[in-house]
Parts: sequence; structure tokens; C-alpha cells
Amino acid sequence: MDTGIDILTGIQILQQTPHNTIPATEARHLRRASIALLIAFDVPQDTMQKNWAYRLESSAVPRVLIIQRAVRIGDRWSGHLALPGGRREPEDESDIMTAYRETYEEVGIDIELEQGFYAGALDERIITTNWGSKNLMVLCPFVFILPRTPPIHIQESEVLAAKWVPLSHLVDPANQTFISADCSSALAAQTSRFLQPFFKLAVGKLQHPGIKIDLYNKIQPDTPSSNTPVLWGITHTLFVDLFMFFSPDCAKDCLIWQLPRFQQPDYRLLSLLASFIWYKRHQKHYPQGNWVYKSLRSYYKYLRACVILGLLFRLCLFSFFIYLVYLARH
Repeated sequence: MDTGIDILTGIQILQQTPHNTIPATEARHLRRASIALLIAFDVPQDTMQKNWAYRLESSAVPRVLIIQRAVRIGDRWSGHLALPGGRREPEDESDIMTAYRETYEEVGIDIELEQGFYAGALDERIITTNWGSKNLMVLCPFVFILPRTPPIHIQESEVLAAKWVPLSHLVDPANQTFISADCSSALAAQTSRFLQPFFKLAVGKLQHPGIKIDLYNKIQPDTPSSNTPVLWGITHTLFVDLFMFFSPDCAKDCLIWQLPRFQQPDYRLLSLLASFIWYKRHQKHYPQGNWVYKSLRSYYKYLRACVILGLLFRLCLFSFFIYLVYLARH
């Protein structure tokens, strides 16, 4: 498959494109976190010259480091596929220093020692929960190019597994999938927590787009293929932004077109209608930084409307059924 991935062009564009930062008024009182998006090559590159990343060998296969977070009670991202990173600590001089430190702590890779090339930063974003209703933290993503794929030494308390995955794997349509997640807590948070059982029964789950990534090479007996981890959520949106630089066509065709959708048939139909309207309103803005982050916040408004319409539709059906029963008995 022709992925259209062009690392050299992507680096040049990324270096020339200033990333957007979250205004201080929005970021006030929010914790900051940084992640390192590491791209390395299976064929070691010549690093004798300062700007070696502009002279990459065409035969080199770019890979990205994906980790699976450790399973921990109380962690909202427990067991999720992610990128090395974490919260900024008081001793960190800057956001990028947080990325350096967290990468070394979690996977044992010293970016500076490995002669990593700083390619640039993706746009900062506010991480939210409950369909954008609550702000959690400011996330700062940084992109580094490494001349080789260094060995990984995971910190077991933070990371369950890690692997260098070919970038082409992420844009291969064969690896695209959906993962189901309970949305009742999000709906209850915007109405009443006492309604969560009702939403769980009536609305069901929301299916989010994702990418199947086998970190275990299917050689561990305790990890059957049916349990292959799925990269979705925040990390998924980061790769959409990344491929805007390194492979715009793949980002648009393989990643962005998939939107969250309801699992139940009637709500699924309503969400498909909502996504059609959303596309017409937002496709003209592609590509722009934080495209998914900005667009999803408006898309969730459509999903909220879908919930209301779906409940009204079901109420009408129920009322019509009761009416037919009444006619049959009289």
C-alpha cells in the first residue's frame, strides 16, 4: 500500500509551522503534561552531521514507539495504548524537559544521548472528559526523530508493554477498527448522576475509531488475538495531527473520516445523520492543527441532540404501541 508517508517533507513543514498554544486564560489552574512522539528507523542513520535528519536514507522504515499503560485502579487511562509522557513536575524547567524526563523514566530512552533530532511540536490541547464538559489538563506533544530504534527498558509500574511500530501500520485501512465505551457517565455528568443507570440501559455504548496494534507479536499465550490492544482517544487524535504533516492524504482518508457512533441501531442512524451534517460544516477546515480536538467538541453537540431525539423517538414508539394495545382491547 502506498502510504504517502514522507518524513523529510514532514520534518521541514513541521519545523516551519509554529504550534498553537493554549491561552493563559484557558490554561489557568490546569495541570500540564507532555508526551514524546518518537520516530526512529530500522536502518541506523548517519549522525556525523548536525542536521542528519534532513539526509535520511530512502530505504529506512520509520517506526513510532507505542506503549501500553500499566493497569491501575483509579487511572482513567489504565491499560490504554499511549505515548511516553506524563505530568510536569516542579523541577522540570519547561514542557519539553518533561517529555525528556518522562521518556527516560518510562521506557529508558535518553533522547539526547541517542542524538535525537527535535522536529517540532504539535498544537497544545486541553484534555477533557464527559464529551468536553470538564477540562482535565493541558497536553503538550513533542516530535523527535531518532537515528535508530534503541532498546526499550520499561518502568513496570507505569508501562505494561512497548514496541516500535511501523508508521505505515497506523494508516493501513486493514488495521482500522472501533472500540466500544460506556457513555452513560458522560451523559449523567451533564444532567444528573441519578440518571446514569437509565442512560446505560437506554442509550448503550459509543463506538470510537481506533487502530489495532499488536504489541505482543501474538507469542504470549495470555494475550489472545481477540484482545489485541486498540489505539484510540487522545493518542489517536495526536496521530491525526501528525499525519497532517507526514501524510495528509492518509490522515484524511484513513483516520479522520471515522467519527464516534452509537452502538444501538436507532441511535446509530441518528449519529450517521449527525456526522453527515458535521462533515459538511467542517471538512473545509481540514487540514488545521488540533483539527480533531476542535471538531469533536462541536460534533458532541450533535450527539447530545441525537440522545434527545432518540429518546423522543422511542417514547413515540412506546406510546403508539400502547395505543394499538388499547384499540385491540376495545
